[in-house]
Amino acid sequence: MLFRSVNDLATSTLIQRALELYVTVGRYQAHIRRSCQAYRRRRDALVQAIGRYLPATVHMTTPQGGLFGWLQLPPEWSATRLQPYAAAEGVEFAPGTRFFPNQADGEPFVRLNFASRTPEEIEEGIQRLGRALRQ
Repeated sequence: MLFRSVNDLATSTLIQRALELYVTVGRYQAHIRRSCQAYRRRRDALVQAIGRYLPATVHMTTPQGGLFGWLQLPPEWSATRLQPYAAAEGVEFAPGTRFFPNQADGEPFVRLNFASRTPEEIEEGIQRLGRALRQ
């Protein structure tokens, strides 16, 4: 609460009323439905592109929610070593080492964001990641 008081003392009643109307007339539920459909299309594009362009030794379980997919590389591969090759191909990802208490456990994992890209961009990105993996 201390930090909030630096910017303002209370939420505007006008904003509260507008949000209440947005939620109660069904606009929020419609927004959620549209968002879920868009994210599902993007997730599906990611899963399909991985099947088309990455080696069969790479594994990803289809996410049932969220905004990211976790790609598992074969144990002898390293996401950290892959990262500069991917960057050279124009692809960014978060290596699993950032998300595991023991960083070594995260080496064979790559976190891919599918929420912020179109299906076409996802396909192109996975093609590029495939080129990086072949290097």
